[in-house]
Amino acid sequence: MMQFFDRIVSETVQSGVEPLQLSFTGIRDCYTGANVAYLTDTDVFCSATGKISDSYIEKIDLTETGKDFSLRNLIKAMRCVKELTDKKKKAAWISVRATTSFLTQNDLYSVVKTAVEKENFSQPEKICVELSENIFSADRESVRKGIADLKVLGFKTLISGFAADGFPTSSLLDISIDVVVLAPEITALATDRNKPGVLDSLVRFARSMDVQVVGKDALDDDVIRELNKAECFGFIPASSYYGKFEPPKGKRPFSEILEEKED
Repeated sequence: MMQFFDRIVSETVQSGVEPLQLSFTGIRDCYTGANVAYLTDTDVFCSATGKISDSYIEKIDLTETGKDFSLRNLIKAMRCVKELTDKKKKAAWISVRATTSFLTQNDLYSVVKTAVEKENFSQPEKICVELSENIFSADRESVRKGIADLKVLGFKTLISGFAADGFPTSSLLDISIDVVVLAPEITALATDRNKPGVLDSLVRFARSMDVQVVGKDALDDDVIRELNKAECFGFIPASSYYGKFEPPKGKRPFSEILEEKED
């Protein structure tokens, strides 16, 4: 499978089509509405068929191909951070998707260190490596070692879907993640009068372990106000958001991020 992946990437590069492209979703400050960071998704393009279905990441999460994909993805993120720095963008970090197979490989430290040195990259703290919930069912020691290796090199880690039904919230007690993104249904609890205090309690739990929290799919200013009170790092507006802020919504290409004016 990895040979097939490499062949597709090689053919695509030769065709002039960039095989991996990051699309950016802004994270906004809960008080000012200013952009503070970005989540990214990786669009994979094939010269023969165009964009590959977004479900590819789940299929390669535990495979050798996933390791190769993740390294290429991380290198892409390094280059994006360099361009953002050149443009004097203020974003604290950008996320980048990586697979469980990438995290749990035996030589993760040396693989990533070599890539950092080859790219002459000096800002690892500006990259959050986004992992999937699969890490909670993988070998625990391998997961902890992988996260420790990334931290030693200066990278952060992130997981989305925090506190969703089935999310092993207590696992954060011994797996040290830096950032969590709330599941949309948890963000919605901010203004649920039938469940007062639930959101605040969940955020306090994460914050007690020095984990930053991002609210996803904030519908209005009341939700954002509650996220701010709970000391969330930021929010991602829902596609139907309405209120005093006017943030760009949805995924955007890197070219737009580079040209976006900041306050």
